[in-house]
Amino acid sequence: MAKVAKGDAGEVVRSQENPWIKRVRRAGRGQEPGSLVLDGPHLVGEALEAGIALPVVLTTPEFARREEGAALVERIQEAGRAAGWLEAIRVVDAGLLTKLAETETPAGVLALARWKLGPAEYPRFWAAVDRAAAGGPPFVVVADGIQDPGNLGSLFRTAAAAGAQGMIILPGTVAPTNSKVLRASAGALFRLPWIKMEAGELAREVRARGIRVFLADARGEQAWHEPDYRGGTAIVISNEGRGPSPEARALADGVVAIPLAGGVESLNAAAAGAILLFEVVRQRGRALPK
Repeated sequence: MAKVAKGDAGEVVRSQENPWIKRVRRAGRGQEPGSLVLDGPHLVGEALEAGIALPVVLTTPEFARREEGAALVERIQEAGRAAGWLEAIRVVDAGLLTKLAETETPAGVLALARWKLGPAEYPRFWAAVDRAAAGGPPFVVVADGIQDPGNLGSLFRTAAAAGAQGMIILPGTVAPTNSKVLRASAGALFRLPWIKMEAGELAREVRARGIRVFLADARGEQAWHEPDYRGGTAIVISNEGRGPSPEARALADGVVAIPLAGGVESLNAAAAGAILLFEVVRQRGRALPK
């Protein structure tokens, strides 16, 4: 079983002035560029599986003693030392960890993740999409002005489940690194390539790659299942309150609607996305894992 370092003097960390505590707090406030805080063993484990550096890990004594916690810490130690990114694993007072966490009932472990994907990463993003498509037609999802973190996180999770190869974030959308987005995605952000992109740049990319763009809108001229999604496809999901942005409308090769009954004006972005994305799955005849 892995040994976990305690405080700087061999004790459980209890001071808010501890340098590791202060560093995690700065990252939680967005004051550590390229870093974010992961809360709970699921997100931490997903990040580790995705090869993301976790230089600082804080765990409560109770979590470190549990079999699950000890195993996770040991995996972090092995991966971090092999790759050279591990700086500290510290056991901290449970009350102090609760103050750092954003959930009401933290699960006993927080990690500082070093992870950023920005405009300079366009080539890497499209290379990842091409690798995931494996010679087949690309399938990407576009988030257009989605402001609710839960909806965006759920859309990430659905996109990953539907086998999309990437997610494109248009201006006006909540930051994917928002802690609520991360939790709602259940770690899908670490598995699905994503990038922020201006509409003009996206227009050039999809045209160059032969990707047809389909926009979900309650006033669409086609039902959601009528277009042929078997070629290169981008599905645009927009803010359910304001609807699609003018920039997203200008991108669209087709506008599709999901018929609604009972005077309901719209579905939320996550629900609409699930219906459309799994229509792509149905048309392409992808076998689901048994």
